[in-house]
Amino acid sequence: MYTSTNRLSQIRGTSESASIFLIDFVHSKMEGSFYTMMTKRIAAEELLYICNDIEKLALQTVAHRKKFQFAINQFRTFCETYFEHTNDNPLNPQELEEFRKIIQMTREYSQMFSLNLLNSWAQTFLDGPSISVATDLNSLTVRLRDSAKVLDQDAADAFDPESPQWIQLHLLDLRAVITSLQQYIEAADPADEAIPLMTSKIQSIDNFFNEYEEDNILPGVRFFSPIPIHSQNWRLEHDDFTCEKQEGQGISSIVYYGHLKSTNEEVAVKKLKCEKLSGHKLRAFQREISVLATAEHPCVLKFVGATDTPPFCIVTEWLAGGTLYHDLRKFHRLDATGLTICAIDIAQGMRFLHSLQIIHRDLKSLNVLLDSNGNAKICDFGFSRQTNKDQLMTQNVGTPHWMAPELLGGSISYDEKIDVYAYGIVLWEIMTQKLPYVGLEASQIIGQVLLNDIRPTIPPNSPPEFTKLIEMCWARDPRNRPSFEDIMKMWRKGTIMLPGANPQIIIRHLQQCINESDRATDDIESHLNSLDRLNSCGLGLPNLYEALQKDGIPASLADKCWENLQLLPKIGKEDIYIKCVALFLSTTFAAKAAAILREMPSGSIPREIAVTASSFLPTGNDKLDMDLIMIACKNNAAGEAALHSIQKEQVTIALEIVAREGMHPDNKSQICARCIQCLTINDTMLNVAALRCLIANNEAKSIPFSVMKTHIQSRNITLKMATHIAAAKMTEEGVQIPNEILDLFIAKLETVPIAGTVIVNACRNLESAKYILERFAFGTAPPAELTARIIIQANKHPQLKEAVMKWLIQNPLPYDETESSQAIQRILAQNS
Repeated sequence: MYTSTNRLSQIRGTSESASIFLIDFVHSKMEGSFYTMMTKRIAAEELLYICNDIEKLALQTVAHRKKFQFAINQFRTFCETYFEHTNDNPLNPQELEEFRKIIQMTREYSQMFSLNLLNSWAQTFLDGPSISVATDLNSLTVRLRDSAKVLDQDAADAFDPESPQWIQLHLLDLRAVITSLQQYIEAADPADEAIPLMTSKIQSIDNFFNEYEEDNILPGVRFFSPIPIHSQNWRLEHDDFTCEKQEGQGISSIVYYGHLKSTNEEVAVKKLKCEKLSGHKLRAFQREISVLATAEHPCVLKFVGATDTPPFCIVTEWLAGGTLYHDLRKFHRLDATGLTICAIDIAQGMRFLHSLQIIHRDLKSLNVLLDSNGNAKICDFGFSRQTNKDQLMTQNVGTPHWMAPELLGGSISYDEKIDVYAYGIVLWEIMTQKLPYVGLEASQIIGQVLLNDIRPTIPPNSPPEFTKLIEMCWARDPRNRPSFEDIMKMWRKGTIMLPGANPQIIIRHLQQCINESDRATDDIESHLNSLDRLNSCGLGLPNLYEALQKDGIPASLADKCWENLQLLPKIGKEDIYIKCVALFLSTTFAAKAAAILREMPSGSIPREIAVTASSFLPTGNDKLDMDLIMIACKNNAAGEAALHSIQKEQVTIALEIVAREGMHPDNKSQICARCIQCLTINDTMLNVAALRCLIANNEAKSIPFSVMKTHIQSRNITLKMATHIAAAKMTEEGVQIPNEILDLFIAKLETVPIAGTVIVNACRNLESAKYILERFAFGTAPPAELTARIIIQANKHPQLKEAVMKWLIQNPLPYDETESSQAIQRILAQNS
């Protein structure tokens, strides 16, 4: 570290290197009419020219240098491969457009590098999140790959945003930065104003290390993707959907009507206006995805997916009815019956979210969408938070009109009851069809609510039951507000509705609401109340399982169900107990249920339950993940565990079990693909497990030769031996191994016994046999017994009989009574 913050503010914008000038010159040369005469060869040459210059600039960087070099290496590999495949044909219009994009993206490289040179890196690093460069670089790699695919599909494979090296190199870069910052702090004046900022940054990096220090996550996961790791199966590419018509926009996003190409499903595309996601924007994007990905309910907006490259998009189902806010104030499509049903459905959706420990934090009429039939669905989870049971939150969020006093106060902790308060305001909107606190500015609303405890005025002659519910919901003390479970019980009485609503339709709708969760709750509660009587007849556990399996476990009764399950006698009913415990894997008791199931004897849990257990991976809880892994591995579902896990240690365990017990036919191809993926990771134990798995399941032929070559030369004896066995298995199946790998085994013939087996087996392939004979003809032959076995195998190819005979005449083998020697004599006799 070479500057204090007194100088940091003056750093940006200082003189740049000659490399930057050259890059800008090249870019300017690429403008205008030059494109019109662009052939594929010229395009490749220009890309190589630009690559040379940005490579020079990358070498001058001080911070993030390892990541920069890795990124440029990928870009160079693409350029060189593209050049090898080019010809003098002109670029077509689509290729020309993507070529232009690539040129523009190389400018992003140079801009990024210029901010991390000797005289500029400190200010850049201290100003922003330590992960921002990695995120931007990874995002750029994704976009380059997408454009490169149009030019050359094979060359585009050089761009690998999922490579585990991104996180490895990022950790190394951060360590280097910490060293520089610490050196500066040690040498600086204690009064230097830069020290607190640097100390804070070091602490932030340390926190990042605590999460990723062991680099224990498999590739295929984009570490720097704005989509949370545990939601990346929802990732979409921009080509997966269309944006056909703009439907609206806000401060931070534009909403489009479009279609999902694979299904032609109508979708809404929320496209963020920002090109980069960091800070609160990144957190809001991740929160919305996390909630949508886990909250599947008729009264919650259905999630389709999200992109992790700009323009960042969240794709959901399309609802043609617009927002409740606009219907109340402009369209008035919903009558009293429809509005009452809307209020019920909002409560249903919120009860579901709270059962998942999700606090919406921004519930309002603008965040309730209507479909073409007027059915309500809750949306916009950018402020949402997932909490543990009884956890209080401490951030001020939302819109003042709908915000609870504890939120407006700023310093008071809060819980899910803030959503109940907001629901009270929404009910007032539904009843009056007006905007709350009309005429007051946001600051006035805050002051009046906090100081005078005001609420929107309830009109005279409002329905008493509706009014009572509103007032209960917006009570100042959150402890006096009902839960959404309580609110739904009030609705179910059928006495709360707007004037003019049709009671029969309302009651019918409530009955439809009941037929799922509420009726199940009633049934379960009835079973729990009768458990003592049933248990006296020995029917307690079977009846509880039957009820829970049929109706599910209501969130409101999960505690009571679990408590009763643990009290019931289990002797002689272990199989039913296991099935019953497994039902809790999808509840807040998942960790306790998994811990119990893990301790069960191997093979005692049905495979279908073990498969279901593995489907919950990854959960984000390492202990729970390991328990689920062990449940699967002990009960014939290790393959599923290997496929769902992202932690290397867990995948290693699962693959070792698959190697021992075999692959299930349902997912053999996927497990093989996972093994190949694991072979490319720098983790010896994982490599060995993947090799053993492929060998034991007769899939050694799937191993890439590049991987085999690397592992043959490993310093780890176990990995080296496993690779030798894999090569022996591969050659036994007649696979032609590259000559350079054969040379490695030929060099080991004197020291590694299995090398001889590999070479003998390799002779089953005609080309390999021919090469091996030529090698021995011009070099030292192995011991006589091994040579005889090689000759015998090579002689099985009619095309090689003459070469074999010639070799034997020139290199006579000693005769003895061994079977191999006698076979050689027969070969000589047959060809004499």
